[in-house]
Amino acid sequence: MDRRTLLTWTVCLGAFGASHAQPAVPRGAKKRLAVLIFDRPESWDFFPPELRSELGALGWIEGKNLETQWRYANGDPALLRAHAAQMVASAPDAILTRGTPATHALQQATRSIPILTGVGDPVGFGFAKTYAAPGGNVTGISWAVVEASEKQVELLRALVPKLALVVVVEQRDRAPFLTEITAPIAAATRAAGLEMRTALVGDEAELRRALQTDRGRGEVGALIYGLGRKIDAKNVADIALAAGVPTMFDSRFYVDAGGLASFRYDWDNQTRRAAAQIDKVFHGESPARIPFELPTRAEFVLNRKTARLLDLQVPQALLVRADAIVE
Repeated sequence: MDRRTLLTWTVCLGAFGASHAQPAVPRGAKKRLAVLIFDRPESWDFFPPELRSELGALGWIEGKNLETQWRYANGDPALLRAHAAQMVASAPDAILTRGTPATHALQQATRSIPILTGVGDPVGFGFAKTYAAPGGNVTGISWAVVEASEKQVELLRALVPKLALVVVVEQRDRAPFLTEITAPIAAATRAAGLEMRTALVGDEAELRRALQTDRGRGEVGALIYGLGRKIDAKNVADIALAAGVPTMFDSRFYVDAGGLASFRYDWDNQTRRAAAQIDKVFHGESPARIPFELPTRAEFVLNRKTARLLDLQVPQALLVRADAIVE
């Protein structure tokens, strides 16, 4: 299998091709789009202009034939539920959201208004019956966290043959998303016969404590996610190296800074895909029949210098498999 296209999903490719053959916007049509984001506005400052641009390319112009309302919950679950209820009461033509908490809040509020989302595991969390035929009022894109988790655990185990414990480290203020992240990792570690524990950290001291483990048998590894907003990437890599803990990240950024390895599935343009799905709904297509899309590109990056410092013998098969090697 081509390592750069580990997920070649017919559903995704078919949906991508279809987006280039959308019918023209009906004359005189005006649609209302609501956008609900669980985080703070500053975390998503890139999203409104990107979405306006992508929808505009499809003929939906804000202030002309498109009305858009934006709501941010600032990480507050109670405010998220209130925004969801208010949005549903306003009866928009479609609602765009991201993440499991916001999608769940909206799904609880309506089973009829189309919801376009981006989540890690739409089937596992009950938003869709299948990827190809969601069957309800929710569709969108999947971040393929189940597939990514399986690969991350597999690769970490290949790097650390006697691996017994995987420590999953996540940013403390992303606690509402923790289950979405850890559930597929828990399944992957169980399947591999490994133990797993989680740690929420907010600073370097907490990260050091999280990586302080009984390494008597040298069988501990860590999956570390999204600490960049709280801890400098090089400091994250240095703390893990000082603790003697092999690391797997979801971004090459950390490997370039000294982390051991990273694996992730990449989207070419999530916003473009979201706009294409909104366009389909605006033209009358039911979300029940719009497939959830998945990424088709993957990247595995390995830091050979860090492997040597950890006294790890990297199998030749992994060196060949890597998309990039940092020396």
